[in-house]
Order: sequence, then C-alpha cells, then structure tokens
Amino acid sequence: MILLFLRLRILPDKENSFLTFRKNFQVVKNSKLLETEIAHLKSLRIFNQDKVIEIRDGLGQSVFYKSIANGKEIELIPGSEKSLEIESSLIISGAIPKGNRLDWLLQKGTEIGVTEFWFCNFPRSTRMEFSLNRAERIILEAAVQSKRVSLPECKIYDNPLSMIKQNHDLEFYFLDPKAKARLNPIEMKGKIPIIGPEGGFGELKENFEEMGLKQYKLGQSVLRIETAFIYLSSVLSLSNQ
Repeated sequence: MILLFLRLRILPDKENSFLTFRKNFQVVKNSKLLETEIAHLKSLRIFNQDKVIEIRDGLGQSVFYKSIANGKEIELIPGSEKSLEIESSLIISGAIPKGNRLDWLLQKGTEIGVTEFWFCNFPRSTRMEFSLNRAERIILEAAVQSKRVSLPECKIYDNPLSMIKQNHDLEFYFLDPKAKARLNPIEMKGKIPIIGPEGGFGELKENFEEMGLKQYKLGQSVLRIETAFIYLSSVLSLSNQ
C-alpha cells in the first residue's frame, strides 16, 4: 500500500498578521503589495513566508488578505471586513522642534493617541523647514508599530494666528509656565492647546489675549517643545478615555 502525503500550505492566523495602512483604500478581491510594504516585510524577514496582511484605511475600516511567500499578489479573505472603533479626537498644535526631536515627537505622539498634529512657525523661533512627506512616513511607521485604528494627520500653518483664523469654529488655549491657572485636563476636552517655542510667545501673547484665548500652566518648569507636547498628549489622552 502506498501512502500519499499532501503538504498543506497553512497561513498564519489574523492575530499574527502584518498591519499596513492605505488611505482611501477600496476593498477588491485581488490586489498587490506596494513597494514600501514589500520593503517593510523584507526588513522584518517575513516576505519569504506565507502571511496574512491586514489593511486599514485609517478611518476605522479593516480587511484581511492572504499573501504567499515571496509573492506580490494578495487575495481577499472572504468575510474579513470589519469596522473598528476609532480613537477619540486629540489635536495638539505648536512650534516645530529642531532636528530629530521632531521625529521623536511624531513617533511618541502617534503611539499615545494624538489624532492630528498641527505645526506652525513662531516669531521668536528659528524658521524650520518642514517635510510633510517625511512626517507622514514617520507617523505611518509609528501607527503600524502601535496598531493604531486611525491614521493621524499632520498639518502645517504659516503662523499661530492664521491657524486660529482658519479654524475659527474651534476653541484654542495656550500654555505658559507663568500663567496663574493650572491646566485641568477634563475641562480641556474638545479644545486645542498651543505649545509655544522655548523662547516664549513674545508679542503673540497679547494677540492671544485680545482674541480671548485662555492660558494655563503645566507646572513651574520651562519645558522643551517635545517634552510639553508628549506630557500634554498623555494627560489629555487619559482624560479622553
């Protein structure tokens, strides 16, 4: 009697899938991996393995595909589409940190739960060049690593006043270590903080007060931009839960 053994190709389960984001993604039966996704899979040393790919659109929709070892083609797993609960809105605005401090801010802010990063240049700070493509790439990598549901957005404004005017329907406040009132995270829900440069707001402080913006302090110390950003993001994120 001759016994025949069939080698079955068993794909990993969804719990061990590779996560990626694609904005405005439309579910189709068959698709292809993007070059950036292939590069990431190779860096993780799993491109040459059978795998499950989860694609999220950054707006709460998720779907799973199967991909064979070393293949660029991906095939929809029937019935795998689902809606996820997106994170509560958390918008933080402020000055642009120098050098790789900005990278760190974007990474940690994404991991904590920031949904929108708004940056602008201030009169008392060195005008910083800002690469939106680089910022979005860093956010994407951090969102994948932390398994975010929503994909945070990043915006750049010429200055704080134009930012406020373009979003006149929203309520802003600014942080100042010399302010009398201490920040109460619960009362700040739905409001947008402005984190100034390490040199201070200067004449902008008068502009803010004339516009009716309230000021608060996080503590007595003068914090670096990224330190204030992450500290405030953590506090506000907890109050959103």
